[in-house]
Amino acid sequence: LSVDDFVETDGGNHNIRVYQNRGFNAAHHGLSAQPMFGGPVYFIRNLVYNVPWGGAIKTGGSNPAGVLAYHNTFIAENSNTSGLSNAHYRNNLFIGTNHPKKPVLRQLNHTSYSSTDYNGYRVNDNSLPKFMWGVPEGKMRDFESVEYGEYRSLDEFRRKTGQEEHGVILDTDIFEKMILPDPATPHVGYASDSVDFRLKRGSAAVDAGLAMPNINDGYSGSAPDLGALELGSDTVVYGPRVE
Repeated sequence: LSVDDFVETDGGNHNIRVYQNRGFNAAHHGLSAQPMFGGPVYFIRNLVYNVPWGGAIKTGGSNPAGVLAYHNTFIAENSNTSGLSNAHYRNNLFIGTNHPKKPVLRQLNHTSYSSTDYNGYRVNDNSLPKFMWGVPEGKMRDFESVEYGEYRSLDEFRRKTGQEEHGVILDTDIFEKMILPDPATPHVGYASDSVDFRLKRGSAAVDAGLAMPNINDGYSGSAPDLGALELGSDTVVYGPRVE
């Protein structure tokens, strides 16, 4: 439970690693890199649930650089990622909560080589574009005049930007047990045992990821699974240990 963000790497410089954390009920964001002075900061295999006023990863407003997010499960939109550089997202799950004022992805990049691929999305049932993405046009870097493009589907986003060539659309039925936090009641907290982040066998997130040496070695199927928990992997113990 937090009144701001679960984990903040704000003001960091190089080689920062945030991995295998579980966060429930933060008022603002799950993971924060606001700012990050060069990076890399690695966000790996974290679980985030219920961040009603923010989003999955906070980077907006401070121009962080070197943000790498791999194999996280976010029951949240990634909607506050404006103004970052050299950012690369792979094998994550971004599960939209049907927030009326958020797309599932909104990211403005100051570098043309920022990238996102092999991620899974549950898009929101609202009137907004499903994806918003901006990169410098005709140059490698632009810190002043980048604008968002708006895309109504993953196919349109992929076709017009070249991003998410291997991305997939999915829903909460990929999990053993999942209820979406209600954006209409942001003051409500949820118990950590009210959901089960484990993937169902045969679901759209299984074997849908990219093999990444030293990140997801030892995956069990034909390819790594999306999200924080590989199907059939050992149970992760969160919080205090008794021994």
